[in-house]
Amino acid sequence: LVSGRRIEWWCVSDKYVFDATLLESVPSAVVTCRQVSTMMRQALRKTSVVQEDEPAADKDSVGDLYEQALVYSRVKQFEEACDAYEKLLTQHPDHVKGWISYAQLQKKRLAQVGVEAAHDATRSVLQRGVDNVRAAGVPDDEAAAVVQALGLLELQAGREKEAVKHLETAVSMKPALAHVLKWKQVKDAKEATGFADQ
Repeated sequence: LVSGRRIEWWCVSDKYVFDATLLESVPSAVVTCRQVSTMMRQALRKTSVVQEDEPAADKDSVGDLYEQALVYSRVKQFEEACDAYEKLLTQHPDHVKGWISYAQLQKKRLAQVGVEAAHDATRSVLQRGVDNVRAAGVPDDEAAAVVQALGLLELQAGREKEAVKHLETAVSMKPALAHVLKWKQVKDAKEATGFADQ
């Protein structure tokens, strides 16, 4: 976010502010995540927030890969974003937020092609996500988010039986998600598929 001569860089868990003059050497209007990260480390070193002897961040760390994918997605560089998500999820198949964000990207990316294509691509990513987080041994209360996302997608796609099945599975994995089963659309889907009687 640019505000006068101040740049605010938002990370997953932190907010950093540094002077816009740090960007004068960058010719492009789109600054990559790696460029911002490098500039931030330089700026923080000048203010003694980061020690000089601290090792450089691993460019393939889970946080860096996820942030890179998000940045590409925000600037609508969809192919690069897909590549970044694939790299992230190949190296870290237990990354719940990564699977959900990748699915959202696919839905957005393919919405212009058609709703069915968008749902199919999104479904494919989420199903891979469900399989991978389970295989990786992610605790149920965390993995439930991917199962719930798949259920909500199926609800949007009009696949009521699959939607109810996934949503009830998500609730069994994480009871705190039970409020979703009280939504009108979900109740209607349960009635239409005969799940309401169970």
